[in-house]
Amino acid sequence: MVDNYRESGGSGKSVQEMTFEEAMVALEEVVAQLESGTVMLDDAVGAYERGVALVNRCRGHLAQAKERIDKVRLQGDKVVAIEPFEEERPKESSRD
Repeated sequence: MVDNYRESGGSGKSVQEMTFEEAMVALEEVVAQLESGTVMLDDAVGAYERGVALVNRCRGHLAQAKERIDKVRLQGDKVVAIEPFEEERPKESSRD
């Protein structure tokens, strides 16, 4: 399974054991490696697979954070509402 990739250095954590921040740093390293253009094809494919696993890990962390935000909205020290979190989306400019 792709998600079982281990860090190349340091703690040797699997992707599934990484915090959001650790996964982001590892993903940035993969991107830099691929962008360098010096990686052999097989290594590039492996790095890409690792990158996909890291992206999925980051998405999982973000989904968990969103769930926590959805559950409780705080105002000061009081719970004022329990409602879904809505992403702010840029408003489309009208064309005249």
